[in-house]
Amino acid sequence: AAGGGVPTCRWKHTAGEAAMLLLAAPLLLLGAHDGPAWQGSPQADGLYAAYNQLAAFSQQCQLPIKTPQIVVVGQQTDGKSALIEALMGFQFNHVGGGTKTRRPIALQMQYRAECEEPRCFLFEGGRERQVGLQELKAYIEAENSRLEAEGAFEAEELIVRMDYKYCPNLSIIDTPGLLDFDSAAQSTAPSAAANARAVRELVVAQMSAAERVILCVEETRCWQSSAVRQLVGEVDPTFGRTVVVSTKLDTKLAQLSGTSDLLHFLAARPLRESHPRLLGGPFFTSVPSGRVGSSPLHGFATDGEYQDALARTEHANLEYLREVAAPAADAATQPGARSAVGISRLRRFLEDLLRERYLMSLTSIIGQLQAARERTSQQMAQADELLEELAPSRLRGLCSKYVSLFMERYDLTIAGTVATDTAPIGQTLAQERAEAGALCSDAALGADFSALVGEGGAGARLFGGAQFHRLLREFELGVRSLPSVLVTDEQLSNALGVDAQHDALCYGRAVCQAAMSHSLTQHHELLTRLASRVEHVVARMLLHAAATADEGISAAAGAGALRATARRSRMISETIGGFLRRPVEEAFSSLLRESLRECMQACYTDIRSVVAPRGGASEVSTLWPIFASPANDVTEDGEVASWAVGGWVGSGESAVDALVTRLVGAWRRQFALAVKRKVRYFLISLAERLPTHLLRSLHTMCDEPTSTSSLDVASARAALLEHKAGLETEHARATQLLDRFYSLRGQLEEGSRADRPAEALAAGRG
Repeated sequence: AAGGGVPTCRWKHTAGEAAMLLLAAPLLLLGAHDGPAWQGSPQADGLYAAYNQLAAFSQQCQLPIKTPQIVVVGQQTDGKSALIEALMGFQFNHVGGGTKTRRPIALQMQYRAECEEPRCFLFEGGRERQVGLQELKAYIEAENSRLEAEGAFEAEELIVRMDYKYCPNLSIIDTPGLLDFDSAAQSTAPSAAANARAVRELVVAQMSAAERVILCVEETRCWQSSAVRQLVGEVDPTFGRTVVVSTKLDTKLAQLSGTSDLLHFLAARPLRESHPRLLGGPFFTSVPSGRVGSSPLHGFATDGEYQDALARTEHANLEYLREVAAPAADAATQPGARSAVGISRLRRFLEDLLRERYLMSLTSIIGQLQAARERTSQQMAQADELLEELAPSRLRGLCSKYVSLFMERYDLTIAGTVATDTAPIGQTLAQERAEAGALCSDAALGADFSALVGEGGAGARLFGGAQFHRLLREFELGVRSLPSVLVTDEQLSNALGVDAQHDALCYGRAVCQAAMSHSLTQHHELLTRLASRVEHVVARMLLHAAATADEGISAAAGAGALRATARRSRMISETIGGFLRRPVEEAFSSLLRESLRECMQACYTDIRSVVAPRGGASEVSTLWPIFASPANDVTEDGEVASWAVGGWVGSGESAVDALVTRLVGAWRRQFALAVKRKVRYFLISLAERLPTHLLRSLHTMCDEPTSTSSLDVASARAALLEHKAGLETEHARATQLLDRFYSLRGQLEEGSRADRPAEALAAGRG
């Protein structure tokens, strides 16, 4: 009733959904009266059992099958977990002060008249196993305690199925309690704000699925605003799939002094006016305090006592409302408010709602199961093709295909691509320097370092060719930042010898040669660090190329197949690509080290050539011409000056110091250009030599099956066979579930056809 206290329920349906609801009318009417009689009908039992099996199947196989569920959200200590226990009729969760629920708990509840005691099943490690209630309690409390000790929250749902004669037919997800972000931000604990954000993200993710109903639980006396409702509104702006529950009614009845205050609270007009499309509520509930246990500290000795206490609390609240509120309440408000009070009313509402959603989803579920079965069939065919590829006669061809895919990905990694998520493989400059060492200190780079970090965006995560380019840029800045080395008079005299003590040209050359001799160690260390960084960057190119080649080889073997699930695709990649990836990585690494050693040797030769004796060097170098004819290369004074600073000779020799600075600057520039040229050539040469080197290594392993370095085909075949067996099990379960949902739809259609003659006869009589 608009504006009244009756819990609203506006369900809008498409034409197809309306037709299904007409077919399901006999089943829907089963829940129209009080009591559990409808729950034991064969149709209802079959419907709930089928959806529970579907949920378990979806979780086990990680299939994205969308099924209606109820997600419970609220702030910590608002009574979410206690409310769920009251709906179930027994206690099992870790309830109390603080953030006790640290991992979503998916509860699949089903009414079973024959179950006098709760029968619990825990989904763990891809399988379901029956557990005792105490074992389940201990398991949940241990999980929450573990996460609390780690200061963490976990997004993966803990799945529990429960059969009980007092259980409703509901599928509910209990989420961690939301933390007050403002209070967390002001907390002295450094993890408080991070925890608040983590919980918020986890809860939003649980609410985001469009097929889920949101049960918004709050302990409030003010309907004007709510932090929980504000968060729910971000996901469900119209509140068209949200049901509001106000907990701890018994305390509010004691706090609300006047009858008008009580009626105003129960009417909740601000809530209804703010959210006219609210799916349901507000409901008002109370849960008696105390836990079930055998010690004197426990409030209840048995679940039966707990259930009796629930009933008494609800009855007491209703009686209080009749006595206190009835005389002053108008007829439109007070009866509706009473109908929304109590756990039993909320449970009946949620059961009716979820049952309707189940019936509306039948056609959609059948389509999703058909697609899942088809995908599994295609993946089984793919596994058969991959098993054939492992035959000795075709193994060389598989290796050639893998190398071809690897090189395609490797070349793309160097050239650049936008088709890759950089988060797992890209690195910021700080991460790269932390793992492989810095070429020089941040202080030495100065302002140039800030410019380098800014390339590609501050803290950009680069990989492949982009990361390689950034490294060479840092190397150039490292060369520019090298300090000067003072050449003493004693060193100069010894360098000039007997004939050239008064020769100005020889004096200048001697200063330069002495300066280069001093900086030899400086440049040698810089090249050593560069080699380490180059190996690190290129090795990361290997990781990306090998991972994408693994995916490619599995996809190529199943050409034409429907897209596999992420888990299945990963399994195939790790099975087939995995046993080829190890030898490819080893062969790649050996060629990388060999090629890099050759490149660095050429760079070291350039350094040694600079300080070679005058009159000719035994090794050819691109740097020696600078000193043979220094005037030819010392041009563009401004540019050369940026490569070196003064301070090579004493303060009384400023003219000589300026000449040496210009010569050293020209040499450093030539040195940096030569090294960058050689390192770039190394990268190109490596890419050209790789295909032949990898094929030769893999083919050698194929031709020597008994060698210790041969390919481990037996393990790959065994893993594939195990994978195929799992697919066959999934296919059988999908077929079984599909048949079950077909049967449910057939029963509804048959019931509808049986009703039509009677309807026609009644119409004729009219």
